[in-house]
Amino acid sequence: MSVLPTAKNHALIRTATGNASLLEVPIPALKEGYILVQISAIALNPTDWTTLDAKGDNGTIVGCDYAGTVVAVHPSVSKRWAPGDRIAGFSHGGNDKDPEYGAFARYVLVKGDVQMRVPEGVGFEEASAVGVGVATTGFALYDILGLKWPEEKKVEGEKWHDPDVGSKIRTATNNTLSSIFDTVSVEQSRDICDEAMGTAGGIYCNLLGIDSKREDVRSEFFLGYQISGEDYIFEGDAYEGQPEKFEFGKRWMAEAEKLWAEGKWKNHPISLREGGLLGALEGLQCMREGKYSGEKLVYRVDDTEWP
Repeated sequence: MSVLPTAKNHALIRTATGNASLLEVPIPALKEGYILVQISAIALNPTDWTTLDAKGDNGTIVGCDYAGTVVAVHPSVSKRWAPGDRIAGFSHGGNDKDPEYGAFARYVLVKGDVQMRVPEGVGFEEASAVGVGVATTGFALYDILGLKWPEEKKVEGEKWHDPDVGSKIRTATNNTLSSIFDTVSVEQSRDICDEAMGTAGGIYCNLLGIDSKREDVRSEFFLGYQISGEDYIFEGDAYEGQPEKFEFGKRWMAEAEKLWAEGKWKNHPISLREGGLLGALEGLQCMREGKYSGEKLVYRVDDTEWP
């Protein structure tokens, strides 16, 4: 039987729209389907600051991406976890329905069946940068777009700030491109995708509810939080849980974990910053001002100067 920690817990808590503070909070009680994790490192995503700046309740924990160590496992978790296992993934920060969720804390709850083991040779810092990206990418490609389950292939890239990038992609794909996942999801990237899509049309998948202008293209908006299968509240809007998305999430995250251990994919480049959880507040402001991109900003929790 695992021994629950007696140390104090602190978290970045939303105190007002656009603001968060490092506050002492209870260590969350273990609940059905969940694992208690001691966090070693966190990584920032755009959704962390956009959710903080959006409509919502105060008192929620900020942040999603993390890596750390399993402390306790609820018996209802079907994936085999044990105290001491190294774990990475994401928790739903800024969830008004369950404000105790969120990753930017010393101890957090995560949905046990949709997290990943950290492979040997991968540090907590690198591992903290993968949760949201891996879950969202798999969900978009293999559930929303319905593409073939992952297989090895060479992928060519284009610079999206190139004014001709849309036409270049259409040419490179012989005018046959019919499924696009737009991870930027702003008007400029939408217009690029419209130009890149083949003349037969297809599906445009995005993260921010922006629709294609083309009548022959079906727009699909989704949120990665759906893989929990639970009800949640995101930026003031309530979403009903979809158990089938949780089943997909279990399958996909297990596959992603396997491919990670085999070295088939690697984490996004990181920039390790100082200051721990308090440093993350500075990082969120940096991202909010558009001053940083291209790397994941990562912070070690033990670097925090505790209140």
